[in-house]
Amino acid sequence: MKFFALTIIFLMTSLLNAQIMTGGGLVEVTACDFEEECAWIELDTSASNQWQMGLPSKPFFYTAYSVPNCIMTDSILPYIPSNLSSFEIPLYWEGGGMMFNVGIRFWHKYQTDSLLDGGYIEFSYDDGDSWANVFDHAELYPDFEFYHENLYEEEDTLIDGTHAFTGTSDWKYTQLQWIWMYPLKVEVPDTLLLRFNFVSDSTDTSKDGWMIDNISSFRAIFGGMDEYSPTSSIQVFPNPSSGATTVRYDNHQNEPYALSVMNALGQELIHMNGLNGSTVSLDTRILPQGIYEVQILKDGNVQAREKLIVTLQY
Repeated sequence: MKFFALTIIFLMTSLLNAQIMTGGGLVEVTACDFEEECAWIELDTSASNQWQMGLPSKPFFYTAYSVPNCIMTDSILPYIPSNLSSFEIPLYWEGGGMMFNVGIRFWHKYQTDSLLDGGYIEFSYDDGDSWANVFDHAELYPDFEFYHENLYEEEDTLIDGTHAFTGTSDWKYTQLQWIWMYPLKVEVPDTLLLRFNFVSDSTDTSKDGWMIDNISSFRAIFGGMDEYSPTSSIQVFPNPSSGATTVRYDNHQNEPYALSVMNALGQELIHMNGLNGSTVSLDTRILPQGIYEVQILKDGNVQAREKLIVTLQY
């Protein structure tokens, strides 16, 4: 199958809208390279819709990113004026009820009348009853973390102020990621719907429009967190924690050990050396809310581990 390598990291303690970086890896959920039918993608079947899957045969759209097929605004003719065409993609939340992380990535190129015609992506959390531009996600849903790479910028707008891909671009790679972390007090949707829109004004510019290839969705892998075993010889309580927390370790021989608290990125945020008792007190108020791993170490080797959930302090 003709598909590019898929790697990504979960960014727990980073600024919103930061670049997605390589790290813990991901699980590909769904992918489409348009060489076979893509039932995952829902095309508008109305006569005015310009989106087509197939072989590009236009001056600027002369080949797909991975030949032969892709999805584009008409495979042969320039995009038509005074038109809005769309297709939808559903993304499903994953994570077993503790942490949700889902994203999408694709290759695309465009040729439009700059700042007048262009393509933009919308999202919906209510089965399509309402839609909003992904550019506005952080402002509209501050309790969800939204990361992106190669999305349109503040200055990339159409004449009505809509943020969009506009102008001319060769092949570029864009990826978007949504994260919801327990126990944020927000209503978690079952499905995230995405809608890819291409809009044109009344002037016919004889340009090719928007072409997209190799779309895939993913969910993140959280590294050591997946290795948790319920037979661990440590206990953490209260858990979830919003303040003082106790770690109890079965240290029957009263041997010296160390304790570490790791985030999902594998970074050590707390380290305590020279311990020799069976209980240790932690102040979780110094940690951002999220899911962590408490590790007991001897001579640098992990002897036991347990998950720790840190909540907001009220």
